[in-house]
Amino acid sequence: MQLGIICTIANCAADGLRESTVSDVELYIGSPIEHASDRAVLGRAIDLLSRRNLPAVILANVNVGGRQIDLIVALDQLTYVIEAKSSSNPVRGGIDGIWEVRVASGGWKPIRNYYQQTLQASYALRDAMSHFAGTPVEYHSAALIFVPSIPAGSLICPGDFKVAVIGLDAFTDLLGASSVGHWSLNQWHRFATHLRLTKVPNLAAAFDAQLADAENLASRYISAFRATYGPLASELIPYPCILDGTAVSSDEVAAQGGAGANLLLHGPSGCGKTLAAYRIATETIDRGRLPIFLRAKDFQGNFGDAVNREVTLLDTPSAKSLVAACQRLGRPMSFILDGYNECSEQERGRLTRALAAATRRYEASLIVTTQIDIELTQLLDLQKIQVSPPDADTKLAIAKRASGTAALHVDLEELLVSIETGLEARLLGEIGRGISPGASRFTIFDAYVRKRLDGSAHDGIRTLTQIAGLLTDRVSFSLSVRDLERFSEQAKIHPTLLRRLGETRFLALRGERASFAHELFLNAFAAEAVIRRAAGNALEIARALKAPQHIGRKDLIVGAIDDTSLLALVLDEITDSALIDACLAGQCGRPARVWAEA
Repeated sequence: MQLGIICTIANCAADGLRESTVSDVELYIGSPIEHASDRAVLGRAIDLLSRRNLPAVILANVNVGGRQIDLIVALDQLTYVIEAKSSSNPVRGGIDGIWEVRVASGGWKPIRNYYQQTLQASYALRDAMSHFAGTPVEYHSAALIFVPSIPAGSLICPGDFKVAVIGLDAFTDLLGASSVGHWSLNQWHRFATHLRLTKVPNLAAAFDAQLADAENLASRYISAFRATYGPLASELIPYPCILDGTAVSSDEVAAQGGAGANLLLHGPSGCGKTLAAYRIATETIDRGRLPIFLRAKDFQGNFGDAVNREVTLLDTPSAKSLVAACQRLGRPMSFILDGYNECSEQERGRLTRALAAATRRYEASLIVTTQIDIELTQLLDLQKIQVSPPDADTKLAIAKRASGTAALHVDLEELLVSIETGLEARLLGEIGRGISPGASRFTIFDAYVRKRLDGSAHDGIRTLTQIAGLLTDRVSFSLSVRDLERFSEQAKIHPTLLRRLGETRFLALRGERASFAHELFLNAFAAEAVIRRAAGNALEIARALKAPQHIGRKDLIVGAIDDTSLLALVLDEITDSALIDACLAGQCGRPARVWAEA
């Protein structure tokens, strides 16, 4: 929550208005205004006064009787004390007792009682005015204003005759009131002089330079974020999801996440969760939020380090400076964590605790994508969105867009039936006709890489296979850039080739971490590593199919076997019903399907 502004309005009676110009609004400051919420109310006050030709004296960010009062707008016959707050999360509280703000963990974080804060500010100002004038001053009316509006879902007192509780959009109504016994503008001028305030010529001069710096930093970050994730978000083809047993579109999910809903996107690999997360991230920007996109596979036990690595790649000095800018601007944050299941098993509980702590501390919203259940799920209050494998229409739409044609060759449409993921549908569309109808899932990945790498395909596939084998041995989804450099030197992998694999989006080289751009590419080349290491030994392949690290990629391993004699020996060792079903579905290629049907 942003500590807001306190605004006193002494207004002319309706029948006593006289013509004046914007120059009749005189502005004094004690110190420059530091927060965007303060600026919003000050700007609205000056705009309303100028359009109504109301003469006024405005005192901004002053200390009165030991209390910091951020804004005093003085007219002739009405005094309002206004406390401005900015929050995107629901708030609850009454006239007395503590107030609380809702956080992503589902709990409520204690905050100050804003009603009492506003009321006490009014009392403090009245006492200071009475002491200066040497005579009692009337009690002021007061208002607690939320910028830009009262957060949806809030449960707060509606206010009373002492303090009104409204959104900034209702500020205009305050100027229609009137009362008696208040100061003239000349008295306010003398009061400003008594407080040793500085008169400034215009609105811009009232703001701290750090506010402009914060805006520039946030603008650079958002520009870099859009450039990085905008093109990826545009790849999303809308697909149906399930929310509380009801079908909803991924577009609706993106809109809810963009507005600040806390969501858990749960589903198998390749079904579009990450693309939806990209879309949600760009939606948050459109809704006035600031997204921070994180990959769970890069979490190494320290959440701050993970955030810092990400934001420094996006034209930002540090995570600390970005958070400070958001707080100064009153701009809510959204954390988007992709691939919770890719976090190492021993770190998942720590990651959950870190997410809960960060969202609570910064009152940020949270989006998580995952294939598995969240550990310590009670710490996070996330609305579950079930994402299923794409249906036939969605796969066809994805393939057509990737191919750039209105219709696909009949061979590709046949292959679409045997695949389960949107990623594979896109790869098929980009490959075109250069693949046989009975090809395995592995063949699709292999053909796509060969087409993209062209003359570098041989060395590129060997390198991807070596890296996938290394990650499989480590039971990890990523490794440090230093480890990759050491491994590359040992394996005699040229740096130019690594850059090429990054440019073609097979490898993701971000900051200090390196990984496959998508888990399915890791699975495909881990399967290739099994075949190459086995060197024709069927029993070695059969043992790999039973190894826990290869769960989820067994069909790719079988589909990677080109030698029909070797394939027959491996198939004879298979008893896994799920793998047999994959063979029947054609995912392991035509020969394996014929075997399963026999």
